[in-house]
Amino acid sequence: MTANTPDRIEIRDGADHVEVVGLSAQDVQRAIELYRAVDDSKLQARAALEDYLNQALLSQDTELLSTPTQRQVQRTAALRQRLMNDSGYETYESLAHLRESQVSSVRTWAARARERGDLFTVKLKGSTLIPKVQLSTHGDLNAKVTTLVRPLIASGLDEWSIWAWLATSTGLLSGEVPAEVVEHEPERAQRAADRYAAEMSRIRDSAA
Repeated sequence: MTANTPDRIEIRDGADHVEVVGLSAQDVQRAIELYRAVDDSKLQARAALEDYLNQALLSQDTELLSTPTQRQVQRTAALRQRLMNDSGYETYESLAHLRESQVSSVRTWAARARERGDLFTVKLKGSTLIPKVQLSTHGDLNAKVTTLVRPLIASGLDEWSIWAWLATSTGLLSGEVPAEVVEHEPERAQRAADRYAAEMSRIRDSAA
């Protein structure tokens, strides 16, 4: 902050913006950049700690997980890798480039879409990935896929599971892929998404 920063700063909520009274635009921008730098540092530190612990555990001459659990972990890792390779994803930076926008604008857009339940993102080693399956070729939300995303998010499914359901074949659509079916048979795809979300909600409630 500058040497002329007042003792009292007032924050006012507008309809679609926030006003900060008592600070210059430059001061506000510096505060935002500092917050993001700290947040990114925390994510990087957490990822580094996880990597360190994993390496430390794997270096021990002991069986850490049962064979079935190891196989499940391997299957999960393979599925996630396949989703990233086949379905694809964007980062804040790559999406900003696609949209010819600022990274900060993309972050704000993504945060608001997540709050509405229209968008899901996944975390990987401290980075945020935005699965392409829910985006248009121009980097906006694909409205048809968004209608499938909403009930899945509301059901409590984790983000990787949502991605997997949208981008892989399902018995609810006779082996077809939901994100592909919704383009030409939106009502059929919607029924499948609603049915799957309802089933996941029941499982979650019964386990509570």
